[in-house]
Amino acid sequence: MEKIKSRWAKLAVIIAGSFLYTFGMNYFLIPYGLYSGGGVGIAQVLTYLLGKIIDFGGKNVYGIVYFLINIPLLVLAWKGIGKGFLVKTLIGSVAISIFASIIPIPATPIVDSVVASVLIAGIITGFGVGLLLVAGGSGGGVDVIGMWAARKFKNASVGKISLYVNVVVYASLLLMFDIEIVIYSLIYMVFLSLLLCRHLHQSTLSHR
Repeated sequence: MEKIKSRWAKLAVIIAGSFLYTFGMNYFLIPYGLYSGGGVGIAQVLTYLLGKIIDFGGKNVYGIVYFLINIPLLVLAWKGIGKGFLVKTLIGSVAISIFASIIPIPATPIVDSVVASVLIAGIITGFGVGLLLVAGGSGGGVDVIGMWAARKFKNASVGKISLYVNVVVYASLLLMFDIEIVIYSLIYMVFLSLLLCRHLHQSTLSHR
């Protein structure tokens, strides 16, 4: 995919990527009670735990929780990474939070097979995240911590930070849910990661 230069084109691509990501989550992953990794996964886990003590009236609030998580991270981006990345991350994280809250989650899965639903979710969300990356943006969450850590510490990287966070997220899922939920959630994340790795590889080759 060619590098996007226009400011407005970048904005449109970031919003489109955010929409696709949350659409894939809400329509294909969450109806089966499955979880993403990273910041969104943390928001899902926190929403589940908060639901034990707060009655949300059946409303989908993980987008709001995700936004609240991103507030201190955006401050981190502003102080430690730079204005350009901050603006794109702000747009991406706000868009994801809004779309996560307004895109309806089907009461029952729209795809009969959980494996097929997981793979479809991986394709749609992977394409969405790919658009964010092409526009030089970020959906917030772990990406912000990873970029900040990579600049501050010699051996740190976005990949390593994401791995550590995902270990914590899925270890938490093991304590709260049946192993089946954890396995399918992991399949989703592995498939998503493979798609993103392929996308990044092709993007690198196209810019040589």
